[in-house]
Amino acid sequence: MRNALVTLGLLCAPALGGPADGAGERISAMLAGLDALSDQAALPDAEIAARFAGIAKASFNRPAMARAALGTASDRLTRDQWAAFLAAYSAHLERAFLRGVREAGASSSSVLASRRGADGVTVVVSRVTSAGREHDVLWFMCPDDRQRVCDVEIDGIRASTHQRADFADRMRAEGLDGLIRALAAGWPGGGG
Repeated sequence: MRNALVTLGLLCAPALGGPADGAGERISAMLAGLDALSDQAALPDAEIAARFAGIAKASFNRPAMARAALGTASDRLTRDQWAAFLAAYSAHLERAFLRGVREAGASSSSVLASRRGADGVTVVVSRVTSAGREHDVLWFMCPDDRQRVCDVEIDGIRASTHQRADFADRMRAEGLDGLIRALAAGWPGGGG
């Protein structure tokens, strides 16, 4: 219900500051690439992951997403720890996409609206259909990098919030090195 209200509000609210800097068009192009890639299930895992990595590099601000997923713990990392975590986090995103392709098959996506909120963050609302189910997906553009995504919300669940809780639990149990090893091994959703 909350997600339907957010979507309705974004569709009906007047845009603040114009057409949201073309974010809708950028997300639409990204989704077209992801949909086309999701339809290539015959490709080897490594090739799907590599192609996704290219799309992610162009479309996601992975350092900002990784910081949001780690929360304030990211402030205490050494340069080497940060590099290791960012690499593991990026691999985690690739495996999550690959797992989605293997479990749900091809997706079909469309952008519904794009608006800049009062806080200056542009949000693009899309609808993604996979495995016969529709999902409302909100893409939050970075306030200081309006070309790329800083966070995603799927059916009302914010990725950064969900990941931060999971990652904090893992860090409490195994420390940062344990979290990095787990992400590198395919956790969550496979290994680790």
